[in-house]
Formats: sequence, structure tokens, C-alpha cells
Amino acid sequence: MSEVNRKLTAILFTDLVGFTEIMRQDERKAMNILLYKRQLLEPIIKNYKGKHLKEMGDGYLISFPSAIEAVRCAIEIQNTTVEIPALNLRIGIHIGDVIQEKGDIFGDGVNIASRIRPFAEPGQICLSKLVFESLQGQRDIYAKSIGKQTLKGIEEPHELYTIDIIDSSEYSHPSQEMVYKKTFHKFNFKSFASWAAGIILTIILLFQAVELLTTSEKVIENSIAIIPFTNITNVEK
Repeated sequence: MSEVNRKLTAILFTDLVGFTEIMRQDERKAMNILLYKRQLLEPIIKNYKGKHLKEMGDGYLISFPSAIEAVRCAIEIQNTTVEIPALNLRIGIHIGDVIQEKGDIFGDGVNIASRIRPFAEPGQICLSKLVFESLQGQRDIYAKSIGKQTLKGIEEPHELYTIDIIDSSEYSHPSQEMVYKKTFHKFNFKSFASWAAGIILTIILLFQAVELLTTSEKVIENSIAIIPFTNITNVEK
């Protein structure tokens, strides 16, 4: 009997909200959406060392070497698709002991990740407690607890956390909880100081130029014209 290949892996599940209805109404449109999603997401997944294991209808099953890579990949995916109505995604992430065989993956880690995904609202990322704890040193990632939840087919309740792709100015997060801050333009003091210094310097130079011009005009006004004269004492009479 061959040895089972077990490995602690971060598992990410995606789900395309409303895809079943789109497929029912327009199959060609639905297939084009899947193709577009694949072309859009695969470079992002690859960039975070993700391994695309399986495409299940409108969903993806992806493995990552670390929870941090999985979460950062999920954040970039949601930020990339947030303004594309046809790509309204929910994402679930869990760390678990899984079995990898012939390019496929099995185990409780996979089952729990798939059960976590439905607790994410459209545009959200839902994390297990193990994933949340792996992010404690990541100061730029924030999430909030939604309490212990009963997962379908799983005996013990699991505490879950969500990451919202929102503007941080609209969200007041408590201590020891994390929620992703969507990138926004911050006030740059150095740039402002440089701009202000440039304006001040321009004004000073302008005043100096005006003063120099005024002084030159005064010198011209107060100067005495000296006209060369001809010595006529030796002129022959």
C-alpha cells in the first residue's frame, strides 16, 4: 500500500454569486463570464504561489503554501473584481491537513474550507480561526469575528472571521480584530511641504525681481547725463 501524502495546506474556495441564474437565462453569456474570470484570476493566483487544483462549475479550489499568501491573493481578487458586476465572488479560506493524490486534494481541510465559503457575503472573504491567527503579524490586514458558526456536515462549531473590501474611513475596527482596508489616497505631508516651499520660493524670487526692476528705474531717473564737449580755444579765427 502506497504511503498517503499528507500536508498542512491553506485552502481557498471561490464561489460566483448568481451564476446559476445567469446560466439558466443565457448559457453563452455564462460561459463567457467563466472564461473572463479564468483569464483575470489565474495571473493573480500564480503571483501568490497558488496552485489551481480544480474548477467546480463556477468555483475554484486553490491551494497555497501559507495562509498569508492565500489571504493576500483573496484580497487582490476581490479588489480586482469588486467593480465588475458579473464577477461577484465569495471566498472561504482554511488551513488543514489534506491528502494530495494525482493532482487532486482531499481531507477535512478541504471540507471545512468549502463549508466556510457560504458565510461570506458577496465581495467578502471568510476565514477560519486558524487562518485568522496566522495573520496576527500582518498589520495591513484586518478582520472581524462573526462568532462560532455551525458548518454543514462538521460536528464542532467553528469561529469565523470576515474581511470586507471597504474604505477604512467608513469602518471603525476594534482592537485585536482585523478588516482589510481598501487602498485610498492618503495626505502626503512631504509632497505638500515641497509644493508649499516651491510656491514660497517663487513668490520671493518674484518680489526680488520687482525690487530689482524698481531700483534700476530709480537709478536711471536720478542719474546726470554727461555730454562730451569740444575744446574750442584753439579754433582758428
